[in-house]
Amino acid sequence: MATDILERIRHKLIKGNNITIGLNPDTKAKADHLPYALSKGATHGIVLHNELWGYCAT
Repeated sequence: MATDILERIRHKLIKGNNITIGLNPDTKAKADHLPYALSKGATHGIVLHNELWGYCAT
C-alpha cells in the first residue's frame, strides 16, 4: 500500500515526505529490521510500537 501526502486532509507536505508506504511483514523481527534497512541515509527515523490494532509506526 502506498499514498501521496494529501494536503487537503491536513498532511503537511515537506520536501522528502511526499510518499507514504505501508508494509506488512509476517514477523515482528522482520518489522523491527525494516526501519533500519529503509532509513539508510535518511535524516529522520521511525519508532515501532504496539497499538490496539497492531505493531506499527506513527
